[in-house]
Amino acid sequence: MPMASRNSSSFANLPSVDRLLGHSQMPELIARFGRPSVTDSIRAVLADIRAGSGLAADTIAAEEFQIVERVAARLSAESKPPLRAVFNLTGTVLHTNLGRAALPAEAIEAVTS
Repeated sequence: MPMASRNSSSFANLPSVDRLLGHSQMPELIARFGRPSVTDSIRAVLADIRAGSGLAADTIAAEEFQIVERVAARLSAESKPPLRAVFNLTGTVLHTNLGRAALPAEAIEAVTS
């Protein structure tokens, strides 16, 4: 059997977006991320499977929950804020250095009067 017809027949076994939206775990994902994001993520996961990045279509077609798990993982990864660790030394610089800084006479006079 030619490769193209085998792939197209196995991809025909993939569940539809509508069927996946009706999966028992989807209401929780929809409540958390919103229906448009969940729908987009389902389409992206199915496109990844069709493109060959991920598990074989025959395996996933039999196990819808694997697709749902990939959708949930994708949504979680996309929802993480792009944070990075930083050092906030503002207090150290201000409190240490301003405590030692000599104030002009006008500033001392303004504070005391």
